[in-house]
Amino acid sequence: MKTVVFNGERYRKIISASQIKKRVKELADEIKADYEGKQPLFVCMLSGAAIFTADLMRAMDSDAYISFIKCSSYDGTSRNEQLNFSIPLDADVKGKDIIIIEDLIDSGHTMFEAKRIALELGAASCRIAVLINKPGNVKYDIKADYVGFNISGGFIVGNGFDVDGYGRGLKDIYQK
Repeated sequence: MKTVVFNGERYRKIISASQIKKRVKELADEIKADYEGKQPLFVCMLSGAAIFTADLMRAMDSDAYISFIKCSSYDGTSRNEQLNFSIPLDADVKGKDIIIIEDLIDSGHTMFEAKRIALELGAASCRIAVLINKPGNVKYDIKADYVGFNISGGFIVGNGFDVDGYGRGLKDIYQK
């Protein structure tokens, strides 16, 4: 099994690029079917979800509105309870169907707050698409509507996931 090393820690490959591509296409088809005749606003959670968002939108092969938000709750491999919104949601969401696109739901804190904010700003609906879900770690009342992969265990890197900014460009996903 292929491994990579970041900051002296070894990560093993758990999801291949071909598995990711196949699952992203399936998610795109689900979203297209659910929103037939509608044009939802995609809200990409930067920076981790940028690759997943681009792949998902290309797989949908449709014109879509997109906005970005940047929020962080990690420092290296450690999660903080304090959320830092360095790029707040600036799109007009009032009356719109929103799909928040995120790379990972771990504790659920970030998605809980992002969904709460979108609904408080008047979104007609708010769903969540996530590439990686860690259901055993979720501590908040939040559930993704579109899930790429459910996993358990340690920190991940690759395909948008990073350790202190490194590893995002790997095509596969690796886990510590």
